[in-house]
Amino acid sequence: MNNKLDRLDTLNSLIDEAIVIQATHRGNIKRELVELHWTIGQLIEVNKETITTTVFIGALMKALGCSDRDLYRSLEFYLMFKGNDFESILTKIPTPEGRNLSWTFIVNDVLETTKKKEDEPCQHNKILPKCTCGRVMTDTYKIVKIKK
Repeated sequence: MNNKLDRLDTLNSLIDEAIVIQATHRGNIKRELVELHWTIGQLIEVNKETITTTVFIGALMKALGCSDRDLYRSLEFYLMFKGNDFESILTKIPTPEGRNLSWTFIVNDVLETTKKKEDEPCQHNKILPKCTCGRVMTDTYKIVKIKK
């Protein structure tokens, strides 16, 4: 009987350890994904003088197998949290208590909260093909009004 209880305790202890390992690595993966997007955004921004943003993003879409929307969001994220390295900007990202850092959180809660209503003038300089106020970004990041 004691042998069965010992094995059950050992099994439960190993399961608890596996759960901690899984949670740790999932958190690391989410953080790495956020860093990946920030670094890609940095690469796009740093090279804007060398190659136009739309051409570069078009090439990156094919090379990386991701959407232009995701690449523009990466650029937007980098521009919102500029820095020399990712570690230095981590403290600037407004992560609510109890909420883990993830790319989904960045896209839905950090980038989305900066959008303006359609009737407000565009003053937030979003780096998107079309921002919420109906204006379009050019390759040099100047805003031009779309004729309706």
